[in-house]
Amino acid sequence: MKIIGDNQYLKLDAYLKSRPAKDEKDSGSRTTAKSDAGGDTVVLSNKAQELYEARRILEMEDIPDVRADKVARLRREIEDGTYRVEGRDIARKMLDEAVENDRLLSDS
Repeated sequence: MKIIGDNQYLKLDAYLKSRPAKDEKDSGSRTTAKSDAGGDTVVLSNKAQELYEARRILEMEDIPDVRADKVARLRREIEDGTYRVEGRDIARKMLDEAVENDRLLSDS
């Protein structure tokens, strides 16, 4: 779509008219959404579709974000002075996470 002129309101109006209505947009496919007027196209990668589906399932299952039992145990250990963690374990987990992040970035 090409808009000629300096009037910003005309540009906004033309843009809004070219967009599909909210109901049309919501009823579209998850992988591709395209307006009838030859508008923008959105294509989600397989990974993005998997992440969307996983998030949708987690939201439906009402899984708590915090494991209260584990938090209570760790809080008790910290207060008692019995909580111990090895620096080697922290370093290993940091490196594992960095490798996983690199792998995910290279897959996309």
